[in-house]
Amino acid sequence: MPQPSWRSGDVLRHLWLAPPLLIIFVGLVVRGADDAALASLLTAALSAWVIVQLLAARSEQLKDAWTRHWPSALAAFAFIGWALFTALPIGGALEHPWWRAFGIDGPHAISINPTRTLEGAASFAGALAAFCAGALSFDKKKDRDSIVRLIAIGALTLAVYALAVHFHRPPNIDETPRLMLHFANPNAAATLFGMLTLILFAAICRRALSNGVKGVPPQLGALGPLVGAPLSSAALILCAACLLLTASRGGLAAFTLAFALLIALWRNGARPGVGFALPALVLVVGGLGVVGAHFALSRAAMFAEDAHTRTLLAETHWRAFLERPWLGHGLNTFRDLNEHYTAPETWDALHSVAAAHNIYVQLLEETGVFGFALFAAMLAPLLIGLARAALSKRRSGALFAAAALSAFVLAALHGLVDFGLQVPATAALLAYCMGAFSRELSE
Repeated sequence: MPQPSWRSGDVLRHLWLAPPLLIIFVGLVVRGADDAALASLLTAALSAWVIVQLLAARSEQLKDAWTRHWPSALAAFAFIGWALFTALPIGGALEHPWWRAFGIDGPHAISINPTRTLEGAASFAGALAAFCAGALSFDKKKDRDSIVRLIAIGALTLAVYALAVHFHRPPNIDETPRLMLHFANPNAAATLFGMLTLILFAAICRRALSNGVKGVPPQLGALGPLVGAPLSSAALILCAACLLLTASRGGLAAFTLAFALLIALWRNGARPGVGFALPALVLVVGGLGVVGAHFALSRAAMFAEDAHTRTLLAETHWRAFLERPWLGHGLNTFRDLNEHYTAPETWDALHSVAAAHNIYVQLLEETGVFGFALFAAMLAPLLIGLARAALSKRRSGALFAAAALSAFVLAALHGLVDFGLQVPATAALLAYCMGAFSRELSE
């Protein structure tokens, strides 16, 4: 089946490129697809679209994608294979000792809860499908620009919806209201809106670099780039507002560091000389910060209590990792582990949490050193490739490679204290952008 021709116009191009992003943004609205059924639906929908892309792609496109990503692909499939293996009733010395300790007849699995492990593998497969969808979505610069425009439309729509939900939510007299969309936690929303803000900032600068700020009055000064890219600018302003309204201390700190990385990559890579856009973002985010800073500052008094809870979580689940360091307890078995390892004196603080608030400790305890190594082997080649692309002086799309890398750094840093990257739809969006913006493109 030949790949569609986009000479018939931008409408056809958008129709071809829109489905995976539409699936992901719908998943973001529906609680981030953060339960087993929704995550499985997200994975199934994205996988179905990837099959369509594989049928439509040219052989050269498939060969190029495999050549660039085969190390990460092999490690990703090995990780899924490992997770599935731990859910099998293999018995013997490998099975988890809890099965026999509780007097349950065997044979049993490495995982303490094979059902949850299968659900976790399905959720991970959704991010993998999203990456493939991004890597296969397009092969020309104008197609990439269409993808960015679609992301801006999705981000604008999502931010408007999030603000509407936030300001129509009944006030909670016990807590400063925080924007959280329909996620389980405002901090997860901060990861999402921080990532979108970084990508939209790159989109504004890309537009300014490509077309200048034609037709924009010079009196606007630093605001010229924003006026020259109205769709991306509106989306950026609203996403930045959503980020601030989450009042996530960790999310705001991670965003600041990730944005600094984006600027550093940008200034040292293929596209120097675009510093005119930086004052524009500072003006916008700074102005929003003056208005909304009281949300974050009002939570300063809770820092000691929250830090204590996160410390208890990290210590408890690090002990769980040390109990079974090589094989782990099974992917997606956090809830079972938390109930087992939480002591009476920490029950009030820890029994109701749904994640370790540290993605690294949780991955180690669930998959062991072996699974963690496979996960790192999957990410390392991709991150190295994005860094090289971002720093290249000849690379088409270096700016967006820098944005994708910075978005990953934001999620990874915030993952030290929260769990935004564990929300399936958020992980799918990040994976899609990393797949799409890691490509070398023709004219």
